[in-house]
Amino acid sequence: MEREDAHDFKAIHDAVQVLKTGGVIVYPTDTSYGLGCDPLNPEALKTVYAIKNRTTSSPLPVIAANILMVKQWCEWPVDAKKLASTYWPGPLTFVLATKRPLPRELTGFRTSIAIRVPAHEVAKALSRRLGRPIVSTSANLAGKGEIFEPDRIVEMFGDAKNQPDLFLDGGTLPTSKPSTIVDLTKGKPYILRKGAVTLHF
Repeated sequence: MEREDAHDFKAIHDAVQVLKTGGVIVYPTDTSYGLGCDPLNPEALKTVYAIKNRTTSSPLPVIAANILMVKQWCEWPVDAKKLASTYWPGPLTFVLATKRPLPRELTGFRTSIAIRVPAHEVAKALSRRLGRPIVSTSANLAGKGEIFEPDRIVEMFGDAKNQPDLFLDGGTLPTSKPSTIVDLTKGKPYILRKGAVTLHF
């Protein structure tokens, strides 16, 4: 696993090249370090599951550079517009119906996807440079807590059989709860996971 400074412009370029060629990266977000890959590449998605030692039946969330990108992939109900105007960019994930077929390795055979616009410039830059959303699942082993310290990333993945190709080191991140997840596919918003954003319906 190579390691580069996330704030170096060249590192962003290198990370996007890794994504384009089917690789997996670790990168900083506004909630914790995340594992990312191209969500349209089934083999890359399988690698993410292998790195996390996680069942492939669980869907993977993605982050997008902006709302326009989200609308290109997903239906955009009125509740999404209202919530996004208040909480995006930020740690609020929407479950939205998809507009296009996506790999089953990404969605777990569902017709919806978990997506958000993060409040972290590195994360948004990666998606913007790739030209589409990128996978954003917590950089840890299944069942373990989120990671905020670079040394713990190296400790967890550095000698693993399955490991990311590139680690974008953004320094120690502020400790945060994971994103709140709200399902917007059933007409009325429904909170699937309580997290960094408190919602009341």
